[in-house]
Amino acid sequence: MKLEMRELSHFISSASTAQVDIKHCRFEKISLHKATDVNPLDTSIIPTQCCVVIIKVPEHSLFSTHSYSFINSVFANILAGKTEDPDFMMTTTLDYAPVMLTYNEYPAIQTSQRSCNITFRKSRFISTHGSHSGAIDIRGQIGSVILESVKFSKTVAEDGVRFTHDAVYGNCMYASGVGDIQHFASEFIKLCRSDSNTPKLAAQSSLDFGLIDFLIPDFQSTLIVARSGSDSIGLGTDSSPYQTVSKATSICNPKKASLVEKVVDQEQYPVTVIIKDGTFTESQMRIISERITIQDNTECKLDINGIAFEQQNFGSLDDDAFIMIQYGEVRLQSCSFRQTDSSTQHNTSFIKIKYKQPVLQGILFSNGNFSSETSAIEVSSGSAVVLFSNFTSITGYSALSADLQKTFDDLIFRDCKFSQLSCSSQQAVVVSSSFNTDFNSNQVRSILRSPSCTFTRCNFTDNSANGGVKFLGYLILICFSQCFFDSTNTIYYNNSQTTSSNSQIIGYPYNGLTQNQVNETITVSSTGTSIHSIIEAINGKTQGGQSLLTLLIGSGTWEDDGLMIGARSISMEGQDVNQTTLMNKVTNRIWLACIIGGRLNIRNIGLQQASSSEYYGGMLVLRGDGIIDLSNVVIRQREQTQNQTSNTIYASAGNIIITDCIFEKASYRNEFLQTIYSASIYCEDKFGSLTITHSTFSQQITSFIVPPTVDELRHLSNVEYGGGAIVIQNAQVIKLVECNFTQNQGWLTGAINIQNITKSWASSESSSSPQLSFVNCNFDNNVAVKDRSIQIISFKYFIG
Repeated sequence: MKLEMRELSHFISSASTAQVDIKHCRFEKISLHKATDVNPLDTSIIPTQCCVVIIKVPEHSLFSTHSYSFINSVFANILAGKTEDPDFMMTTTLDYAPVMLTYNEYPAIQTSQRSCNITFRKSRFISTHGSHSGAIDIRGQIGSVILESVKFSKTVAEDGVRFTHDAVYGNCMYASGVGDIQHFASEFIKLCRSDSNTPKLAAQSSLDFGLIDFLIPDFQSTLIVARSGSDSIGLGTDSSPYQTVSKATSICNPKKASLVEKVVDQEQYPVTVIIKDGTFTESQMRIISERITIQDNTECKLDINGIAFEQQNFGSLDDDAFIMIQYGEVRLQSCSFRQTDSSTQHNTSFIKIKYKQPVLQGILFSNGNFSSETSAIEVSSGSAVVLFSNFTSITGYSALSADLQKTFDDLIFRDCKFSQLSCSSQQAVVVSSSFNTDFNSNQVRSILRSPSCTFTRCNFTDNSANGGVKFLGYLILICFSQCFFDSTNTIYYNNSQTTSSNSQIIGYPYNGLTQNQVNETITVSSTGTSIHSIIEAINGKTQGGQSLLTLLIGSGTWEDDGLMIGARSISMEGQDVNQTTLMNKVTNRIWLACIIGGRLNIRNIGLQQASSSEYYGGMLVLRGDGIIDLSNVVIRQREQTQNQTSNTIYASAGNIIITDCIFEKASYRNEFLQTIYSASIYCEDKFGSLTITHSTFSQQITSFIVPPTVDELRHLSNVEYGGGAIVIQNAQVIKLVECNFTQNQGWLTGAINIQNITKSWASSESSSSPQLSFVNCNFDNNVAVKDRSIQIISFKYFIG
């Protein structure tokens, strides 16, 4: 049993009323086993009840009434009965319940009516089980029971699923005793919703199963809000809308995954709230999701489109904001933010971000007057993607401030404008990093793990003081591509960013700040008077964005590794895949090239990847933003006898384009329970689109070096790493056309392993285009090794 409480009020009493409030409590993962049944052969055995919460109202009391309230509380994943015993049977006299409300003498016959007021408000029952009811069980005349905005999701009365003879049951609520049917009236059940099976409501005295289920209708996928609506009698429909957005969000389905037993119940249940024209003054809203676990609600999804937000000044509030994003995949699109009274300073931001997934697209932030310590947007222990957004006429600490604390706490800005800002920090954007890595002793690890901040096609104009960008704290990977700064705007680094050891990282984060460099072509050859190395050819070059540095690389083998492409645009073109070969050295344990916001094209070249026991990300590494574009390239592993610990291509953001390429035999060193894995292509976090055309992946071996046993798998709480030639931990668009996958081996899949696809913001394609597309692809003799290694059928789920 696990009981987690945020607030449980003490016993409150007056001369006439005794009151108990249970607020913001969680009752989770509880098994109810020990109810005692009636024994006709032994009347000395007294039946007992087994409940999470049982309230027994006394006959005699010092108080005239008793009051109990369950407010914003959650009951989840509660089992009833001896579920591990295949011979266990329910009876009509066994009493299990998540919540039971009864009189003190129960199960003896009630002799007097009780006066008690019990209220459930904004509480949730998710995958809870009982005998007669999956949620609330009422026995006897105890007073009034009121349900307001209570949600029931997959609650189960075991008497129904176990076909208990002569049992009356309700999956959401059951009542028995004199006047039991009176509990089921619209004055007592208000704005409740359920996706539980019928009958949801049942009274012992009534045999009309399901007749009163209309009191708790099903969840709706579309809810309407209008100024002419009503929160008290509205239904959320076009003809009967709600009046506030907060009411609509409060009755959405509480999604779940690990809290339900059936896979079919774990699917996403998107809800659209349509807000009609008008101005809506809202109270504080909480968007709640239990899709993954109750403790860590990290996977809910929320889109907010086309709304004008106006912030009122409520003075100083600790750690608060107009919109607080603490978890989930949140996207605001085509919205605007301003203040109702910009003549006074505000101490709370428009938006505060504390999670990695938010996307702000097409947002206008204007007319904001904040205190000298407050920014319009504050990012704290999280990250953000800001696209096509404008910040104008804002006074305060900065337009956006961020404290990047962990790996993948990245910021991506594209096509944003910062103008007419007056910032006490003297910069429009202030980015600090408290994530410390030892660059001097481990350059590779620092670049792979440090936060990044990229600006593409952003303008900084007409700001007071400097009004540009300031970087503070530890190492941040930085990119400025095709950005414009007028004479009043600058870029500032503190000492940690400008040490000589970091110079190669920050040496090429800029291109086209005021104008683009012209295109340039350089020949790289081992003979003659031309340049004799790739490092020499790109050194000091700043082409990027619309300008391109093209390297014509002659025949031979080139071991110029550790190339920092940064924000530049560079194209490497060889003579033929068998004549021009690029490779990274075994001794250096570093990538061939690292792109941070820029673009790298590789054409007509053979790549040979060095095998190393030390992880270095990939032969090609893409961080922050940018593009890797391969065409007519053959990728081989140099040392076939040594397993590779790094990926061939690793990307945490940006886009990858692969055309007419061949990934030849390669073996990767993946071990069970390790934290870092490798594959031919490995994409995660804010990665955008992967497009592969006319390409072949053959004999990519990504399964575990030593397969786990059944006993080892039995102790896992999550599904183990699956392997695959292509591993997508997260992406937005995946498109494969006329590709071949042959003789690849992984643990759960041999060819392609896709864990998550988020809503696309990186793709320029039409929104109607599919996010996942396979066209004329061939899969031949690929193997999921787990299918061969594990013989027990129940452990063979998730194999593809």
